[in-house]
Amino acid sequence: MENYNRALTIKNYFNEITSGKLEFSDLRQKLENLGIEQEEITVVIRQVDKKVQRNIGNKCNW
Repeated sequence: MENYNRALTIKNYFNEITSGKLEFSDLRQKLENLGIEQEEITVVIRQVDKKVQRNIGNKCNW
């Protein structure tokens, strides 16, 4: 995929999920619709999940 940036994709979807614009369960379908390969989708989902979980943990520890 031309001009694909993993870090930017992770950041954008993390922001969409934490702001309530996107449900985590809809992330795989969104990435598939963009034509991203399954292996890359798995990596992105894991990283977004990790960031979301960390964000939740940080909110609980303040």
